[in-house]
Amino acid sequence: MNVAALPGVQATKAAWQPEYARLPARLANLHLPPNGDESHHIHAHLAVYVDAKVVPVPANVGISMADRLESPMHTHDTSGVIHIEASQPSTVFTLGAVLDLWSVSLHREGAAAEQVGQDG
Repeated sequence: MNVAALPGVQATKAAWQPEYARLPARLANLHLPPNGDESHHIHAHLAVYVDAKVVPVPANVGISMADRLESPMHTHDTSGVIHIEASQPSTVFTLGAVLDLWSVSLHREGAAAEQVGQDG
């Protein structure tokens, strides 16, 4: 998937806030299993560092209050805990999918593309 082509992907330096306006369009591109029944419910922890400094994972990644939308993979607070609550396990629950929901594109060197002065 060309992450740079996803709607709303941020081209700024850290720290990044969730981008909500185009979350439904990004979510449609990820093909995550539906949430609701939550028979698959796990938690993962994400810590992000840029130039040896912690970049907080914000609350409500993957959740849009305005659209009444909750992705099966999301955050509730700034603890870095990623909630995966879906009807079934899936191989699409990845770090890349979390970053896509968050609307952050990381470059191969591990920093946002714009921080290293290169494109996606």
